Amino acid sequence: MNTVGHIIATLCASGLLSLSALALVVSGSSLEDADLVLVVSYPWGSQASRIIQKSGLKETYPVRAPLGSMTVVSGPNDITNLKKNGAWLLLDGKKVATLCSPQV
Repeated sequence: MNTVGHIIATLCASGLLSLSALALVVSGSSLEDADLVLVVSYPWGSQASRIIQKSGLKETYPVRAPLGSMTVVSGPNDITNLKKNGAWLLLDGKKVATLCSPQV
């Protein structure tokens, strides 16, 4: 296998490993008990920070990803409002944060 083949194989393996880690962290997680939520927006839609604002909530962390932002929810109505205002994906923020910092 040539060098380009090794690079492509390494990139594919890295991507698969990253997705597997994320799947393990968030699999089976329900937002019923979540208070910290990661709001992920569509690439072509409103920004996550705008979705949070339209839902009457505030961003929790000053640092955000291009398509995601954290917020604190107080119940199922907040989850419903986030989805209604354009959230593509909602994940338990504490479980996602463990990917970046094991001390959360």
